[in-house]
Amino acid sequence: MVDALVSVALDWLISARNEDGSLVAGVEEEYEKLINTLGRIHGVLLTADERQVIESVWSGRLRTIIHEIDDVVDEWSAAAIRKSKSVGVGTSPSPLNRRKVSNSRRLKSPSLTLGPFTIKIRDIQQQLAQFTNSIEFSSISRKEGKNERLPTTSVMDGSEVRGREMEQDRILKKLLCESNFPVNSDLYIISIVGMVGIGKTTLAQVIYNHPEVKAHFDERIWVCVSENLSDPITDFRANVDPITRITGKKFLLVLDDVRTYDEERLEQLKVSLLYAGKGSRILVTTQKQSVAMKMGAAWILTLGELSEWHCWELLSQTAFFGKSRPQKAQAQLKEISMKIADKCKGLPLAAKILGNVMMSFNIREWEIVLGSDEVWQELIGQHLFPSIWWIYSSLPPPLKLCLSYCAIFPKGYTFERSTLTKLWMSQWHLISPWETITMEMETTARNYFEELAMHSFFQDFERDPDDGCIISCKMHDLMHDFVRFVAKNECRAMEVNNNEKEVIIAPSFGKVFHASFTCLPTINLIDPSWISNANYLRTLLLISKDNIGIATALPSILDRLLNVRALDLSNNRFIEQIPEEEIGKLVHLRYLDLSNNGRLRVLPESLCRLFHLQTLRLSGCRLLRELPRGMGKLVSLRHLEVGGTNLRNFPKGMRNLTSLRTLTEFIVSWDDVDGCKLQDLKNLNSLEGSLSITGLGDVWDAREAEEAALMNKERLQHLELSFWGEKQDLKEMKSVAEALEPHQNLKSLGIHDYIDAEFPNYIASLTHLKRIQLSRCIDCLHLPPLGRLPVLESLEISRMDSLKSIGLEFLATDEHNHQEAFPKLKQLIFSELGKWEKWEVQDQEQHDDMRSMMPRLGLLIINGCPKLEELPNQLFQEAPLQELRIYASPILRRGYQRGGNHWNAVSHIPITEVCENDKQMLVDYTSYYFQYRDYCEKSQNSAKLRRQPHSGQVTESSLMLEE
Repeated sequence: MVDALVSVALDWLISARNEDGSLVAGVEEEYEKLINTLGRIHGVLLTADERQVIESVWSGRLRTIIHEIDDVVDEWSAAAIRKSKSVGVGTSPSPLNRRKVSNSRRLKSPSLTLGPFTIKIRDIQQQLAQFTNSIEFSSISRKEGKNERLPTTSVMDGSEVRGREMEQDRILKKLLCESNFPVNSDLYIISIVGMVGIGKTTLAQVIYNHPEVKAHFDERIWVCVSENLSDPITDFRANVDPITRITGKKFLLVLDDVRTYDEERLEQLKVSLLYAGKGSRILVTTQKQSVAMKMGAAWILTLGELSEWHCWELLSQTAFFGKSRPQKAQAQLKEISMKIADKCKGLPLAAKILGNVMMSFNIREWEIVLGSDEVWQELIGQHLFPSIWWIYSSLPPPLKLCLSYCAIFPKGYTFERSTLTKLWMSQWHLISPWETITMEMETTARNYFEELAMHSFFQDFERDPDDGCIISCKMHDLMHDFVRFVAKNECRAMEVNNNEKEVIIAPSFGKVFHASFTCLPTINLIDPSWISNANYLRTLLLISKDNIGIATALPSILDRLLNVRALDLSNNRFIEQIPEEEIGKLVHLRYLDLSNNGRLRVLPESLCRLFHLQTLRLSGCRLLRELPRGMGKLVSLRHLEVGGTNLRNFPKGMRNLTSLRTLTEFIVSWDDVDGCKLQDLKNLNSLEGSLSITGLGDVWDAREAEEAALMNKERLQHLELSFWGEKQDLKEMKSVAEALEPHQNLKSLGIHDYIDAEFPNYIASLTHLKRIQLSRCIDCLHLPPLGRLPVLESLEISRMDSLKSIGLEFLATDEHNHQEAFPKLKQLIFSELGKWEKWEVQDQEQHDDMRSMMPRLGLLIINGCPKLEELPNQLFQEAPLQELRIYASPILRRGYQRGGNHWNAVSHIPITEVCENDKQMLVDYTSYYFQYRDYCEKSQNSAKLRRQPHSGQVTESSLMLEE
């Protein structure tokens, strides 16, 4: 890992010097010496045996020096920002802003003292020079050769296959069925995707040698593909003479272990196969889903883990082969081996390797492997990690650092992508500077995450149902073991699971730079000395919910974290305040998570001295009433999460936070003196994701709303507008609302507490909207014309006390327009509409003019509509309605319950619920939407939609994927 750290540090220093020489003004000579020495070290490490470097003692010493470089540059940058604010020279984001080099590093103020900076640079240069002259450095051994995986062949022992019968049958059907061949297609490609060691090659070998495959295809060709091996096209041509072997013949080509996509080579392959017969197939195995998709795979099978039983079968058939033992010993070994098989976590390669290694072990040695984490690590490190090593060694240096950083999390931990990427951003060496010149940090970090996911370092993905992006995932236990091996003492996850009520612990952080600490709430850390040796920590995540000991020792903890970049103090109801003096000293801090601290009431003003702070998470701090007045000084802040707090207003100065990408809520203040105004949003044009604006009722001038320039915030996806206010101005509300027109890219819109007879005109023109929510708009007489929105999927309308009827204006149709209304709508909810009486979908004078409406509606909920007389019959004739729910609507209940006048119109709907209690209101209807999505999973062969019971999230896989 240290080689990657040196590489990224060197690139960063060179880039910073080249982009802006003022950074090193006054220390040019020392800076050049530092770069030259670091370059020499980097050159040696490039040719060194990487595993020897990781396992060496001196690598820790070198890591420490590299981190000292980070500290010096960081301190200089912070001092420059402070100086710029005191003399009025602009403001600056952090060193890794998307800008080429931050403004703080362009300062040329002669009054900025260079003395301490020069001394530290010289000291670091001397340390590096001593290191390069040491015996340790001169004794670094060279690589003996490339980290290559041996080429695979089609030969195999079928007895080694376990638990893949279902996958085998599915692939055979795709290969052997002639009807699967697409019309007007050059190649029919099937792909097997999965992490290293999951059994892709073995399954392909089984398919290749299957009797039905041999009988079906005239020719079979096996080619092992690898970026480190010879050209696969040359290999293919050496095995296949297109004229003599495949002309008019049906063949199967297996491309095993495809690591990268090369369009030119794929085109060459197509030319070589022009003479192939109809029904020919290509079977590709790869770790990367992206490779399979780029190659044009018509069908992708993602291999999952084996069961514990099948892993045990693989392990035992080798470990116990040809051996006879007493019955008691056999029973004992079976019990132990089952537990070891469980540690393989469904990875067949691990089971087979361990079986080979342990076949000569006695019972005592089996017990040691099972009970000792150190022995287990050594065993899999020697025999399993080489299979993963060639993947790791091919990663660019920044990706190696990002991957090793994951070792700070415990096994089985669920990563949130957004959290992990923000943590990566907090560490200066994790993002290469040349990429941030043209690409934002968030984009670069997200690309790194996707690349690691494509290499199968992550699994168990939960995806956003709208865009398919990964929300969260896990890391396989054995992959986690590998990451821990690579990270060594750089990153560590510490766990204390002692069940005693009160313990004193002193875990050794030593020279650990990134760590997480997990303990039970019952463990009282009464002695803060456990953090006393944490001076080197750059990351500390306290993954310990409601631990009173952490809250009590917080001043002592913060006092020892002077170099920390990322700090997680979330989910602790005992934290009521953040120590003023101690938090202000954490000048390197970039990531601070205080979310879900239910008793936290106030934040100290010293927080605003953290000029490098990028992420501040306060969501769920339900007693927090105000932010520090100096928030405008946090010029590097990119992500501010304040949902679920009790904030009443925002302080002045928010307009200075032009680096903000995330602002979950913006509160318009009614206080003209100290509060934040709507026009303060004007320059925050980089906002993305979700934004909720509250307090709009206190905006009296539409010009103030225009200055907010929502139209310019093209990255916003979800917008909530709340017109509640301390001094609601009803006369100007319509004009204010019209002036808040968002960008056309918006996907979700909510309007609440809007008090006017008509909605803003722009709603019907936002053609990318997928979800609309209109609530508590008590004076609105008509719904906006939403029927023409082409991709609208979900519509919720609630608590509109003046609404009496819904007519053709809602469908956005008239006698001249016969366009289909709501063509993509899937979910429709009406709730608490006390005066709603009629719902008409056609002109009363044109009964024969039946307009098409809601052809995809799957869920309809009517809740608390006591005067509504009837639902449109056309709704049940055209829509493939799967669920109808009626609550607290007595007239509808009588008509649509079993035996009612309209029962026949809805009796065909799979799920129909008509609540007999007319006073029972439906409070939360989210779960019914999930039920509808689950129904889609069973009834449609398209995307697979899954509910995660523990999180309540919906995930959607690609249309091509089958898991």
